[in-house]
Amino acid sequence: MNSIEIILKALMKINNLTQVALSLKTDIPLPTIRKYLKSEFNPTRKNIKKIENTFNISIIDLIDRNLNDITEVENLEYENNLFLEKMLKKIENVEIEKNQFEYAASKGGAVKIPDYNFYEVLEQYEYIKLQIENTLKILNEIKFNLITENKKVDTIFKLDNDILTILKKYNILITPTNEITQDTFKIKLENKYYNIGNKLLSNIIESLKTNLVNDFKSFLEIIDNETNKP
Repeated sequence: MNSIEIILKALMKINNLTQVALSLKTDIPLPTIRKYLKSEFNPTRKNIKKIENTFNISIIDLIDRNLNDITEVENLEYENNLFLEKMLKKIENVEIEKNQFEYAASKGGAVKIPDYNFYEVLEQYEYIKLQIENTLKILNEIKFNLITENKKVDTIFKLDNDILTILKKYNILITPTNEITQDTFKIKLENKYYNIGNKLLSNIIESLKTNLVNDFKSFLEIIDNETNKP
């Protein structure tokens, strides 16, 4: 998945949106949204701006980053948290300056007229703060999804290692098509290759395990019946 697909899927989940609702909300044509969700191409700057304005987020710096890599996502979280701390400090400083000015003015003391409007600056800073916080929510959702997908992969490669070993013994090789996301797998069987999704592969392996146990029980029953024949 490319970055825009990952970002849009996170936004849809956070805001409980369908593809149609996302299209209407952002004023981006539905066919274009669908292409983004298939990683067919990256968005134009115009559409990036539409997405940013709709959800009050900043994604321009996320588009060219590898959001399939959890380390990269955590680095982005760190960068945005630093930016948020700086913005909170700026808001605090303006609030202090505003309060001091208003207190001095209320007491009739001599005050220096500031060269900017406290309220306009605070409004701008609060907007940026909210934008960073919303962007952090997206990054948190992306990280959660990556962790969840990694757990699915662990289920296949750790809990079902015995089944995979048996398949490998008979030259049935299963490898991820992408080492980072591991959302699809390539299966080699008798010089033919098959691509299969993570979830379906998990279901197949689970079915193999169930059938193996049931077949084993059946064989034991047959042996037992043959042994106990008069």
